[in-house]
Amino acid sequence: MSANVVPINTPGLVLLASEADAAALRAAQETRPVVAAAEAIVVSDDASFEQAGAFLKDVKRRENGWTEFFEPLLRQAVDTHKAILARKKEVFSPLEKAEGIVKGKVVRYNLEQAEIAARIQREQEAAARKAEEDRRLADAAAAVEAGIPEEAVMETFDAPIVPMSVAPAPPPPKVAGLSFATSYKAEMTSLHELVKFVAANPSHLNLLLPNMTALHSMAKAQKEGLSLPGIRVVKEQIARAGSR
Repeated sequence: MSANVVPINTPGLVLLASEADAAALRAAQETRPVVAAAEAIVVSDDASFEQAGAFLKDVKRRENGWTEFFEPLLRQAVDTHKAILARKKEVFSPLEKAEGIVKGKVVRYNLEQAEIAARIQREQEAAARKAEEDRRLADAAAAVEAGIPEEAVMETFDAPIVPMSVAPAPPPPKVAGLSFATSYKAEMTSLHELVKFVAANPSHLNLLLPNMTALHSMAKAQKEGLSLPGIRVVKEQIARAGSR
């Protein structure tokens, strides 16, 4: 293995420490003093104004030169990154698809079993209530036949029935490493209604975010003509320097 190749603990992948690293280090050493030089510049007359312009042209020339150096490296890194992501997708897509298929099946089965358990419990509670009502009817008929006043019998008969305790249906079998949780998320049904609510309740203003990309585009196109409630146009003068 070459001395310029440093292995990474990832199968089939190595990091090449080439001359580009040394060149980048030299570039950083070369460009750092430029900041101090810029801070030392004082623009107070036409001559210093022209000198500042020449300085900016030199900076731009250096930027262009190092851009030409780094761009191929960046493109190569992007291409490598895309290739690795593509390989990763080839590996993970079948796994994620299989996981999603089986998760859907176990969730559906778990919900079905919960519905069955709830139905069984309702049926058992209804049966217990019916048995209690039948018992009361029989007791009431026997009490009336024994000569107990009907009013007293009906008072006992009409007493609320305490919910009967029934054994719950057995839950689905437990599987090691498999669990279920209920997740919650919001779904937008009407942006107009949400805006109306926020307008009436400013404490919920954090629910709305301005589309700054669209607003910046409108400002660039309409300039001072842009007029929207809650929006102001900000003008900034910027200097542009070429390398020539």
